Amino acid sequence: MFDKSVVLLRLAKLDEYVSRLKRFEPVGLQEYLGNQDMQAVVERYLQLSIQVCIDIANYIIARKRLSFPIFYRKTRRGMSSIMKEGSPLFLIPFL
Repeated sequence: MFDKSVVLLRLAKLDEYVSRLKRFEPVGLQEYLGNQDMQAVVERYLQLSIQVCIDIANYIIARKRLSFPIFYRKTRRGMSSIMKEGSPLFLIPFL
């Protein structure tokens, strides 16, 4: 059974991670490249954001009983078969 609240909770986490990443938008490239701690924090929040997207996709694929992807690229393809264009998750590129 598909539980919409599971996806909404994960989307809330994604929103939190993106908000944390936005704090680094004003940082200039040279400052960013010169600060390894900052790079590690940004990298980690990007990693967590990507993982949330993958988790959401895998949850939907499993609940819709679609074939489970072996690679992340196939996750995106599986999702595109059930999502409407313009949906926020449709915009996430899994290349």
